[in-house]
Amino acid sequence: MSQKSTEQLCVDDVVEIDELKGEGPWSNKSETLFVDLMDEEVAKGNRPTTTFTKTSWNYMRSQLIASAGYNYSHDQLKNKFNKLRQMYKDFKKILSDMTGNGWDPLLGTINLEEEQWNELFKVNKRAKKFRKSGCPHYEKLVRIFGDTTATGVNACPSTRLISDSEDENENDVASNTNDCIGAIDGTHVAASIPQNEQIPFRGRKTNTTWNIMCVCSFDMLFTYFMSGWEGSANDSRILQECIKNPENKFPMPKRDQYYLVNSGYSNMSGFLAPFRGQRYHL
Repeated sequence: MSQKSTEQLCVDDVVEIDELKGEGPWSNKSETLFVDLMDEEVAKGNRPTTTFTKTSWNYMRSQLIASAGYNYSHDQLKNKFNKLRQMYKDFKKILSDMTGNGWDPLLGTINLEEEQWNELFKVNKRAKKFRKSGCPHYEKLVRIFGDTTATGVNACPSTRLISDSEDENENDVASNTNDCIGAIDGTHVAASIPQNEQIPFRGRKTNTTWNIMCVCSFDMLFTYFMSGWEGSANDSRILQECIKNPENKFPMPKRDQYYLVNSGYSNMSGFLAPFRGQRYHL
């Protein structure tokens, strides 16, 4: 076969490739199709908790396969679902951190001067990934995720319930000479929530709950707790929020000290989680 005919065949092959099939499983068009399908399912009432019903997931998968020509697995759809939810949360935070009126809801883009972008980058490092293309599906993502995301707006640490006097040191664990200074876990407490606000309070089960993080010493005393987080918030997220916000006055372990935590938390400095696959005599 001549070089010319080979090149022509390659050109023909490129022309014949479908637009959706040529960019992997998640092209811009297939992502848009998935967002549209989720938006429609929300309108039908098929997202009773923080996620869709099994029937709804199967329907969206079949529609994507038929339209995009790609055999999506359930895991691929749910991974994309989680990425889009994180995108929504990141972009929502950017809009709250932004100074000026540069948000264009029609295009889903942010138009700011160079100086304004630099100021935004200082308070939100994730803003950089949205500078060029923004978040074109944001309005639909608001409908999909807006009333399902745990925000911790009612979160209240136990340190706010007592005097802020510098003389009081009840929550200071520095004086404890043992390496392991306590244990941390979350517990769900039943919550009575208005019907139109219930979704963020429903986790893996259908009951509405508050997720309360508790810290307990080996004297069987509670030394700290964080209340007010919606039931859909996972334990690890609540702990991270406690740590990174100085106003929460979380009793951080000093060097060579640590808390015991379960597998729902990250294994990191100061917090010892079980090693995966290891059996413990508990």
